[in-house]
Amino acid sequence: MNRACILIQTCDKYDHLWEGLRLAYHHNWCWNIGMPIYVLTENKFFSDDVRFKTLNFGFFGQEEKPWLNFSSRMIAALHHLRSLGFKDVLYSQDDFWPLFPVNQKIFEGCLSFLQNEAVDCVHVNEFLPWYNYHLSRTEYSIEGIKLRKFEVPSPFHYSHQAAFWKINSLLEIQREGESASMMGKEDGGIDNELAGTERAWALKPNYYFLNYAWYKPEFINDKGKLLPVAQSYVRDWNWRIEWENKY
Repeated sequence: MNRACILIQTCDKYDHLWEGLRLAYHHNWCWNIGMPIYVLTENKFFSDDVRFKTLNFGFFGQEEKPWLNFSSRMIAALHHLRSLGFKDVLYSQDDFWPLFPVNQKIFEGCLSFLQNEAVDCVHVNEFLPWYNYHLSRTEYSIEGIKLRKFEVPSPFHYSHQAAFWKINSLLEIQREGESASMMGKEDGGIDNELAGTERAWALKPNYYFLNYAWYKPEFINDKGKLLPVAQSYVRDWNWRIEWENKY
């Protein structure tokens, strides 16, 4: 099996998410899956937890408007991971906290499907009512969950939701200097998801979708503020560690 890792992209401004992210993985990630975890910051170090490795390549000339460095940092991280020998990556973000124990077989099945079929990407996240994806049925399934295939011209054919990627396939649709979202447009930024979707349409790659709920970003962060639900999770996860160490 090719070497695979996890890449979690964040930024220094969102370090208020990092304690909960670390605790969520501590309590709910299945460490038997065996993929090392890399956290992409700008200058700050993520954690002294040895299970997380920090990647920090700076601001790429965007100290004042760091949201415009999103794709440049992703590209740098992917090239670095490829230089370490990784061919595949589970890409995720800082507010995608595993809120309950993940199913090891689902993640291993997604990675196996990516590596053994002519597949560029396997999204593994919950399908929600506001996702206007264009998906078609397939004969494939993982742990009884049917895989769907993205069809051109699906909105958000490329998105930042958690997904297993062939690193070369993710790099193929990237361009330097694109922002994480529409928020960068007023500063002359180009939305990475929208521009990347158009590039994906032109390539017509094999992207698949598995409907599996394991994170809820709408519970975690809003405009740079940790939400009450997330604060409760952090409190309870810390209490569990204290209780386990005490008794």
